This record gives sequence, structure tokens and C-alpha cells, in this order.
Amino acid sequence: MTENKTNLEMTFSGQDIPPVRMRIIFKAMEANTTLTELVINRKMMNDAEGSDLCKSLEYNHCLERLSLEGNLLGPKFLISLSKTLEVNENLKSLDLEGNCLTKGNSEDGIQALCNVGIFLIQGLDEKHYINSSELEQLPIEQAKWDDH
Repeated sequence: MTENKTNLEMTFSGQDIPPVRMRIIFKAMEANTTLTELVINRKMMNDAEGSDLCKSLEYNHCLERLSLEGNLLGPKFLISLSKTLEVNENLKSLDLEGNCLTKGNSEDGIQALCNVGIFLIQGLDEKHYINSSELEQLPIEQAKWDDH
């Protein structure tokens, strides 16, 4: 992956890859300039692993679509994601369906996304599309993008 000879799309769904190896993959993504779509569905990825992915995405500016459907990602992941979206403007499509984004009735992660300008209207906004019915149903104050 670091040699930039990857396909445009990679999927790790249905593969038994331990968290340590996933972190190695995330680290390799930092320098990759060819991968545009990454699918990591139903891998039991938790907040800590999701945060590692977000850190890598701060350096990767070619990935446009990310699917993390059916994992165990929660509010802490959303806070990490909000920090990533402050510096990564290429990521346009996120599938977060079937996660634990408001675990413990916490809206901290949702508020963090609003603070960086994620404008959620049934998952569609001005810059990023986030597919998660869990987010769509929340009564949150919506913020607009602040162009830099």
C-alpha cells in the first residue's frame, strides 16, 4: 500500500484481520495516493481502532469514500473523526450505519461534528455525506461549513 500500487478500492469486510494488523494497514494509508475507497464493514472495530484510522486519514488526502458499517464505533470515534475532517477535505462519503454513535445517550460526538461544520439533513450536507439513520434522528443544532 505504501508503494501506491493499490487498487482504487479495498475491502476488508468478511476477513479475519486482527486489530494490530489493521493498525499497520492504517499506518500504510498515510502515504498512499491511489486508494479512493475503503470498506471495513462488520469488523467489530471500536473507538480506539477508529481513532487510529482517523489519525491516518489526517495524512491521506486521496481517500474519498469510507464505509465503516456495522462496527462498534461510538462518540469517541466521532470526536476523532471531527478532528480529521478539519484537515481532510477529500473524504466525501462516510457510511456509519449500524454503529454505536450515541452510546450511553452521549451526543458529544454529534456535537463535535457540528462544531466542524457537518450539516446533517437526513445524512446529506454541503461537503460530506454521512449515512447513518442514528445521526439523522437526533435533534441536534446544525452548523454550516466555515470556509477557510
